[in-house]
Amino acid sequence: GSTKMLKALIGAASIAAASLVTVTSVKAADLIDLNFSLDWAWQGMHGPVLLARDRGDYEEAGLNVAFDRGFGSGDTISKIAAKAYPMGFAEGTSLLKFNSENPDDQVITVLVINDQSPTGVISTKANGVASPADLMGKKISATQNAATVLLWPVFAELNGLDKDGIEYLFVEPSLRDSMVIQGQADATFGFSTTTVLNMIQAGVGKDDVTYFTMAQYGLKPYSSSIIVRKDYAEENPEIVKGFVEATVKGMIDMFKDPEAGIALLKKQEPLI
Repeated sequence: GSTKMLKALIGAASIAAASLVTVTSVKAADLIDLNFSLDWAWQGMHGPVLLARDRGDYEEAGLNVAFDRGFGSGDTISKIAAKAYPMGFAEGTSLLKFNSENPDDQVITVLVINDQSPTGVISTKANGVASPADLMGKKISATQNAATVLLWPVFAELNGLDKDGIEYLFVEPSLRDSMVIQGQADATFGFSTTTVLNMIQAGVGKDDVTYFTMAQYGLKPYSSSIIVRKDYAEENPEIVKGFVEATVKGMIDMFKDPEAGIALLKKQEPLI
């Protein structure tokens, strides 16, 4: 199933790349500087942009892109809305809440990276958090602007739960997982793909880690995406098209050669 999905994505990405307006290759001196904010620290799903940068795809699109790490999707969206960055990488689910509350500062998705969100609830077997209902009365370690926190009220309503039935322990991202491991929190909110690995690396037995995603329990909007302020996209269509085209090339290269993307990731973030 997942292999077929990847092949379908590659096909769709290839079509998208071919249909986009190609920006003429220019000399380095003529490149347009573009600052781009990630959603979090560098990790596996950022491999495509590293490949595109390494292989000159952004330069070919006329762009000199500077990538900065992020501090939560909600924070990245706010920075783009405030014009601190023209474009970024963020959990698209957070846009639902943001755009409804900020009609004059709309942020749109121009390329979906993950079509299903890995955001969810991660815990250990001893805490007995195996389904949404188990969260009631529990302490949750979380980051203030994380997508999961922003989506919790909607998720709670979908599952017939009291949105105020949990107690948040808001901490820095680096402390989230350790609070669960140390018993200070019953569970944490975050990307299951990141947090499960963090817990195993910290010494929790693989079979002792429990998690479920919001997508498993009814909340299934698109996930991590390339986002841009709506008026910026309207005023700079060639820049946006060029960035998307280059990133799609990086995605295709990542599917063809994941090891190359991971090698660049290790070079970018040695602690990975």
